[in-house]
Amino acid sequence: MDKGLMARRTAVALAFVIGALAAAAPACGAPMVYTANFVTNVKIGDDKYQNATVTIVFKGDTNDIADVAVGGTLLASQECTANGGVGYFKYLSKGVVRISVKSAGRTVTATLLPNQVFVALDSCNGGIGFGSYVTGNPEPAYPVGFTLGTAMAGAINNDLTFPANVSGVAYSCIGYPPEAVGAAPGNNGVCTPPDAYPLFSNVGNVYIYQPYTVQPFVSNHSGSLNRGTFAIAPGTETDD
Repeated sequence: MDKGLMARRTAVALAFVIGALAAAAPACGAPMVYTANFVTNVKIGDDKYQNATVTIVFKGDTNDIADVAVGGTLLASQECTANGGVGYFKYLSKGVVRISVKSAGRTVTATLLPNQVFVALDSCNGGIGFGSYVTGNPEPAYPVGFTLGTAMAGAINNDLTFPANVSGVAYSCIGYPPEAVGAAPGNNGVCTPPDAYPLFSNVGNVYIYQPYTVQPFVSNHSGSLNRGTFAIAPGTETDD
């Protein structure tokens, strides 16, 4: 994909990504591991896993964290600036991503093919998570994103470069934000089912569902009944 086009698409989507964490990046990069834990329904290849414990691990480097910009100008949140505040957006797309699924005494681990998933945050709108390009455009809350709780309030002084351990409401939502906000038109108050949008891995296509929800959504921070955790810790791509 053209880098300029990808940057513009990412900017639009991340303007409303459920992410929160803000601070200046250190001058020197460092290997970092980003980990999400939550429970949901998953399909890998032809196998379905109900109420599975899902762990997503993204191993990258803080040198590759980028500000989201349009035409060379850093993107500010419309919501923040309209209220006199300051918000910005960062993402990390270079790294190794593994998804581990545990259900009924069985564990399956899938290593995703490159360039599908990114780590993203929005310092204004409140959350952090893993986004993807499954629809061809950036999907900021799929395979999972977190908002509310400490994901929104407790991680405000981070920017993907410092250790953290937060929790919040978990979304696995293609079509986020479901409700219109700013320039984002919304998705008629619902999340799009993932069946037509696989994540490709070494053990088959991966689909992550959101069964614990009340739809249509009444806001972009409510509707999901799921919870989970997100951690940032030093590490390397060669760690097991």
